[in-house]
Amino acid sequence: MAKMNMRFSSKCAAFVLLLALFLSGCRTPDYTKGQSDVCEVHHVAMTRRALPFAHGMIPMSRKAAETGEWGRRMKFHPHPGDCIPATDIVLPGQTGRALEFVCRDCEQAMRRMKQ
Repeated sequence: MAKMNMRFSSKCAAFVLLLALFLSGCRTPDYTKGQSDVCEVHHVAMTRRALPFAHGMIPMSRKAAETGEWGRRMKFHPHPGDCIPATDIVLPGQTGRALEFVCRDCEQAMRRMKQ
């Protein structure tokens, strides 16, 4: 009976450890910590929202970053709430979502640009 209890308790301990590791890895990263909650373009308060990562959005050159759609996005509506650009810190293998600030005026500007 003592051997059976010992096996059961070690299996429970292993299960609890695995569950704790799994749950700690499921936390949504918060990119808003230490950041201003006021949009630097529109000067309005922003809200926090869980946004998907967008890998592969980094412009290949400084010129590409300053012109075209990417340049317009960063200059006129840097917080549209559609995704977290890869220029933010994204760890290798990190998927899912992270908390980021979203500006309502940036969202509206992005919608108008896409129309």
